[in-house]
Amino acid sequence: LTTVLNAYVGATLGEYLMNLVVSLKEIGLTIEPHIIQSNGGLMSISTAAAAPVRTVLSGPSAGVVGAAYVARLAGIPDIITLDMGGTSTDVSLLRNAQPSMEAGQKIAGYPIRVPAIAIHTIGAGGGSIAWTDDALGFHVGPRSAGAVPGPAAYGLGGDQPTVTDANILLGRLNQESLLGGEMPIYRDLADKAVESIAKRLDLPKERTAAGILQIAVSAMVRAVRVISVEKGEDPQG
Repeated sequence: LTTVLNAYVGATLGEYLMNLVVSLKEIGLTIEPHIIQSNGGLMSISTAAAAPVRTVLSGPSAGVVGAAYVARLAGIPDIITLDMGGTSTDVSLLRNAQPSMEAGQKIAGYPIRVPAIAIHTIGAGGGSIAWTDDALGFHVGPRSAGAVPGPAAYGLGGDQPTVTDANILLGRLNQESLLGGEMPIYRDLADKAVESIAKRLDLPKERTAAGILQIAVSAMVRAVRVISVEKGEDPQG
């Protein structure tokens, strides 16, 4: 299966990486870029193009490597990292500023035999959609609005309430500062999206927004427990 995945993504990733090299040269960067592997190490562009499966968890692993570096600088060697994105949140536990390693990981439920940093991922992020089931059960994720259309507040056509919309409605995100103020945020659209589910729940929209955040944060807390308490580690030191 690992070989099949490597072949499946090879051509696409190879073309993307070559375009990246060309684009970097066009803006005057002559150094050769390197790609972080799933195990946290570096590899050249040519190696990544030949063995793309080794980049499957490149992004989450890069976050852990960066956190480990900061932990060493701060003199706090034992940490839990939390990397929240648009679709998911990744958590990892480090001892002596070193992450644990695993012989493989599961991607979309399929085992991939590539060494990787031990990372636990859950389907809760800024773009996670809040929804109700037929019994009016309140849920957040794992479906996500993605980058496009993204949260309703982005003004790109999304109309479903997300974690980001809840944060904006409650004033927890500065509408003027995203991307240095270059990214417009539409609070009225966030309000409208959250209100749509608030009406189904017969709750005020502010309370609904707080509920969305509580559900998302609870999922993240459970993820931290999985990599710590459930493995005999005390997150309090």
